[in-house]
Amino acid sequence: MSKCACSRKRRHFLRPALRAVRMLLAGAGVLIFAAGAHAESQPSSSPLSPNWGIGFMTCAGSTPGNPALFKVANPWSTAEILASGIVKCVDDGDAFLYTVDYINFALSSGTDWPSAHLEWLGAGVQKSAPLSGRARTELEEAMIRARMRIAPEWLYDEVRPIKVLINRGVKRVAISGLSFRIPKSILAQASGFGFYVVGGGAMWSLVFI
Repeated sequence: MSKCACSRKRRHFLRPALRAVRMLLAGAGVLIFAAGAHAESQPSSSPLSPNWGIGFMTCAGSTPGNPALFKVANPWSTAEILASGIVKCVDDGDAFLYTVDYINFALSSGTDWPSAHLEWLGAGVQKSAPLSGRARTELEEAMIRARMRIAPEWLYDEVRPIKVLINRGVKRVAISGLSFRIPKSILAQASGFGFYVVGGGAMWSLVFI
């Protein structure tokens, strides 16, 4: 098998594999969000929440010579890992091309972790309809979805391999240059869009801020 064919086969396997891991963790109530807090206290940080990734940015008319610059971060206060950076966006015809200018990672001063490693950067677009019945708060809805294992519909889910090792005492570790081309037709249906990193069996969200 050619190197190109092997690469395609590997990517084809990884995408559903990571998706399955994410949904398995979600159904079990495991931490799948940037803050490392419980979904009950930080519903917006969990992809199970109907308001995950809302307020995402697009860039109609932006060109490679003049891209739109958007800040992404995990803004939740109880994070074991802190992350923030800039994503460039270019209008690419029937899609928007999002490229990581840089994302910095560091261990939070409040964590007792000696180190952390990150293996994947992903981009996800979801469509999450509100639950029927009486009006509920975001917290109530997130808890019901977790208890009933109601997952959002993922319209787009792509991953890129990264190799990040963060040690205590290191100010920050950065990645750059990774791109995701997301069709405009998918984003037009989206209730939320954001990024996530995976490492050591845990997942953290990165959203537009």
